[in-house]
Amino acid sequence: MKKSNRTVRKMRSAWTGFTTACLAAALTMSALVSCAPQESRPVVTSDDLTPPSAAQEAIAQEAGGGKNYAYYWQAEDIEKTLQEYRAACEEELDYLKDLIEQGEDAVKEVGYLSLADAQKAVSDREAMIGAELENERKRLEEEKNIGPILGPQEAANIAGVIFEKCYGIDLSGQTLALNCYGDTAILVAAENSGMARSLWSVRLDEAADGVLFSTCAADCQVDATTGEVIGASYSFSSNEAAAMRETPVPACFVQEKAPDAIESFGYWDETEASYDETAEALKAQISEALSGSALVGGAVMTDIQIELHDVQTYGNYKANSIYFRLSCDNGKEYHVSRTFFDAPYVNYDCGGYPLRAYQFTNDTYLSGT
Repeated sequence: MKKSNRTVRKMRSAWTGFTTACLAAALTMSALVSCAPQESRPVVTSDDLTPPSAAQEAIAQEAGGGKNYAYYWQAEDIEKTLQEYRAACEEELDYLKDLIEQGEDAVKEVGYLSLADAQKAVSDREAMIGAELENERKRLEEEKNIGPILGPQEAANIAGVIFEKCYGIDLSGQTLALNCYGDTAILVAAENSGMARSLWSVRLDEAADGVLFSTCAADCQVDATTGEVIGASYSFSSNEAAAMRETPVPACFVQEKAPDAIESFGYWDETEASYDETAEALKAQISEALSGSALVGGAVMTDIQIELHDVQTYGNYKANSIYFRLSCDNGKEYHVSRTFFDAPYVNYDCGGYPLRAYQFTNDTYLSGT
């Protein structure tokens, strides 16, 4: 059976030196389906450390039973993860060996120069697996030994609430993928301020069906001590992206038409008559969606300002970025921004969930203030 182009790309990359971490991430997809929700542990509190309302909301257990989101954390069951890792490696080897048996045309179709080239790839890969398994075991043990105060179920619940309520994703039957990173993984601004702590990365990966972007995806970073949300974003499925690009672009966005430019590149023109009205409409939309949400720990928004970056020239086209700076009654500041590719399509309704179009960042957390 012929593999999809996406699977072939993955296979070819494996033979030419995928890092252990990348391979482990790929294994998450095959392991997700067998995982069930885990028992929740209470959030730890102390005199000087109280989890924000987002964490409290996410793990609240009502009389009669609350809602936990299914998750998979590789480091929670190291032996199972390593078995999955070995099985995936063997499956890839079996696939390539099958191609070799089919002959030179078959291996050339997936990018090898000759049968000898493919046979060498098999030998090299077989020689690497043992060392990779040991390195992966070490990585998983180090991750497990981080010992975050906020457990994996709490992290999954915090992100799950955001994915469902802020992005409108139905998580029924879905499993969230988790990784925990130690202090050195926190962004530089936080490290320099002495505020570095471990964090959870929680992801809803796109469906492992061999079709690129057939479903949406989402990710969220959560402080593994307090449960505070550090950042979050949503990735459109290919169908959503196509529908978005069919919507009209406001007159105050100048799309570049240079031959080598992507159509959605361009810049906001604040001198155009419709700019102020468009900007105010976007501010109102973002304020309504974010105020009181789990992204800001249930805080109420008190102010929102637009930051329009200067127009820059990139080759044959021009572009700029628009940021929305937010202040809340919890004393913290945040911002949301659109990517270059999605920037002009502000008339797309995002299925009634406008935050899908924005990347969310907790500025106060990352500045260490």
